[in-house]
Amino acid sequence: LDMKARKVEEFLTEGHPVVIVMVLRGREKGMKDFAREKLRDFLKMITVEFRALSEPKIGGRGMVIHINKK
Repeated sequence: LDMKARKVEEFLTEGHPVVIVMVLRGREKGMKDFAREKLRDFLKMITVEFRALSEPKIGGRGMVIHINKK
């Protein structure tokens, strides 16, 4: 996760918007609160200031959030 957080920071500093997708499989889809907590923990790992363009959405294969640099 550290490597992915560093890549997200790199993209944000270059000015690119980032879409974070957390893929949920099988029974994981039933634990949406746990998935939101894990996503929140991942977002705390990002040191660059960013803003979420929307709340995390459940859909498709998992949870999706769009972020952009402040």
